Amino acid sequence: MPNWINLREVLQHPEVYGDIACRNVAYTPQKQVIMHLSRETGYSRDQKFSTELKHTYYPVLYENRVYLVAGETNKRTLNFRGIIGYNNAVEVIKQNAKLYSNSELGAIGLAWTEDEVKILTVMPKALAFIEADYLMASTFRYSNWPNNYFLCIKVQYKNHVERFPLYSSEPLDYVHPYAKERLNESHLYCGNIRPLVLLSTDTMVDMDAENNKPLKLKLPDN
Repeated sequence: MPNWINLREVLQHPEVYGDIACRNVAYTPQKQVIMHLSRETGYSRDQKFSTELKHTYYPVLYENRVYLVAGETNKRTLNFRGIIGYNNAVEVIKQNAKLYSNSELGAIGLAWTEDEVKILTVMPKALAFIEADYLMASTFRYSNWPNNYFLCIKVQYKNHVERFPLYSSEPLDYVHPYAKERLNESHLYCGNIRPLVLLSTDTMVDMDAENNKPLKLKLPDN
């Protein structure tokens, strides 16, 4: 017999319901397709992405909001090139992240930003800091290198944000290991997406699920 309880309440009170931070959640995003055009990414051709469905998801409560974080990145890389890629990277990454939404659950796929990365600090380390890099919806320019443009990724195993050069209109004073030459319009960066999902605060979880089974989710009226 299902025992449906508000998921946010369960996460707020592990002393009552048990700690489910390491429990896999049965979440399936809606199958979608998105096309990232060459004129948006600077890449040599358009890039077609489909929702990847074989991720594991774990529940997280952060600043009183309920999230699901995938235990791994997607398999296909998203490519950016030069100044065009730099100018559009944030919006392209955000659009790609929406592939992991589910409107029936009121769940929204989000990109990692400087704020969302803080979610990792409240997760169990084994789940938060996977040994994989993934893109953040963030770009950067150093004030002392005004003509050097950087794209940010999250470097999990080092537990910090790394900035990779994407374009430079002049030679870099500091040569990054991934940029052995002067960066120009031909420079390419490839990165993956780690699905991050914001759930409705009304989301319910079945607490009678067996320990070896994923926790089922639903909205109150489903």
